[in-house]
Amino acid sequence: MVKGEPMGKLLESSLRFGLRGARSGLRRARTVAKSSPLIQSLLADLDNSDGFADLNEHELMVADSVRMDAYNAAIARQIRPEHVVADLGTGTGILAIFAARQNARKVYAIEHSPFIEVAKQVARHNGADNIRFVRSNSRSFAPDEPLDVIIHEQMGNALFCERMLENLLDLKRRALKPTGRIMPGQFELYLEPISLEPRLKVPRIWEQNVCGVDFSCLRDNEILSPYRHRGYDCSHLDRGSHTFLCEPEPVLSFDLNQMSSSDELPSVLEGSRKVVHSGLLDGICLHFRAIFADDIAIDTSPLCPPTHWGNTLFRRQSRMVAEGDTLRYRFEIVDRNDVATWKLAID
Repeated sequence: MVKGEPMGKLLESSLRFGLRGARSGLRRARTVAKSSPLIQSLLADLDNSDGFADLNEHELMVADSVRMDAYNAAIARQIRPEHVVADLGTGTGILAIFAARQNARKVYAIEHSPFIEVAKQVARHNGADNIRFVRSNSRSFAPDEPLDVIIHEQMGNALFCERMLENLLDLKRRALKPTGRIMPGQFELYLEPISLEPRLKVPRIWEQNVCGVDFSCLRDNEILSPYRHRGYDCSHLDRGSHTFLCEPEPVLSFDLNQMSSSDELPSVLEGSRKVVHSGLLDGICLHFRAIFADDIAIDTSPLCPPTHWGNTLFRRQSRMVAEGDTLRYRFEIVDRNDVATWKLAID
């Protein structure tokens, strides 16, 4: 200890030094992870294992009647007694139990977290005896015979962020019959210009004037740079009486049953939309549809009945648009599994 140097200042200095080192280490780790698909996959597995060992998450998913009714109806219609089925990421085991109720010849319930023990008890309690529980990462799973159907619920709030494409296309390539199918396999991604309900709007700091205190000096001010965290423009969209400014239409549609590689999906989406409702354009709302059949789908739009999936809002500085205006957009999906990296421009 330096003579005359207060202990508090030394501790503060040491803590700051340690934090700088930790931040530097995190930056290096992110750089390495970006260059290594294996490390990306391992980090995602750790995140998912922690997240899906959370009882509250499972309660939200099971209580989601939109989700559960769609899966129950689709499985009852499409699973046959001769089928060999895999439920990828079984969680509570409920989708595997739905398949077992259709007398599927064999049902694999795959789960890499210890929560699989809960699923086993639920299955026993419900008399689902034809389920084989496998604690494994899907990339290490190899069934005794080829699969007829892969059931999954690998969709995150931003659709791709639970490594849906990588996990399902890998299992499809290794284990699914040429005549087999993924349920759900068809998806539509929507990025909709939206006008927010005023009470739920959070303006940028430089747009605010509170009781005569004006923050406009912060517009385009470099002083804010250290405080605009990664993903600053992404936020959670609270449900409310929001207005889509255009007629919703998908910017991306794909069918996993027709794909062999995630590289088949474009990373840049460009086009234009016609404004049908005048109002303030406050941002872009992300939602998706998971399609089982023409009459069975899950839609996470904030204008539809609520689900446990949240909506991501890409905030934009509010500006007025009028009916008949044309909005031109360019969406660059840098890392599908990390929505904070997506770059959106709309004119």
